[in-house]
Amino acid sequence: MEIDIRALKACSFAMSTEETRYYLKGVCLEISDGGVLAIATDGRRMVAIAATDEWSSKMDGDTVPGAKEIIVPADTLKRIKLNKRITHGTITQSGDEWRIDYCGDTYVFKPIDGSFPLWRRVLPKHSQVGAWAHFNPDHVSDFGKVASVYNSNCSIIPDGPNPAWVAFGDAVPGIGVLMPRRDGIDTARTPVWTAWKPRAE
Repeated sequence: MEIDIRALKACSFAMSTEETRYYLKGVCLEISDGGVLAIATDGRRMVAIAATDEWSSKMDGDTVPGAKEIIVPADTLKRIKLNKRITHGTITQSGDEWRIDYCGDTYVFKPIDGSFPLWRRVLPKHSQVGAWAHFNPDHVSDFGKVASVYNSNCSIIPDGPNPAWVAFGDAVPGIGVLMPRRDGIDTARTPVWTAWKPRAE
């Protein structure tokens, strides 16, 4: 099956690094009749990007009926080096192993033995679009890295204390979700000499 390797690499910026959450230390591939979707999350941020040129699977609640999920380990993803001129590779299964062939290299791996969470449950349902929110700057930077894989950009749509959408440019066939910090400042502040005042809520 042909897949866009950029989707895997872009999603990898949202993987967990915590040993206790081993099932999040990789990129989940949701494989169905409608195509392949790549998803990664660490519980504070999430990225979901179509890894095939077409992706239009029918939903049934939080899942896609008949879909198969495998979690590609972080170690495998880190070994793959993107080629700016070649975006696609292939992924195939052989017994309990899988292989990714890309730019003349082969990456054989065993999927992580674990269940990926029902990630659609955390998709934002905006009620206060534009309300103040505070974010971890490292996480914001990582979404910039996701966009840069496609030479694109991104925008964060805050919703106060609720999960925020991260919207990418047209080149990125996916979305992001970013959880706000709970320890942020109560109001926006700038030095007096700027003469700037926050807009009214």
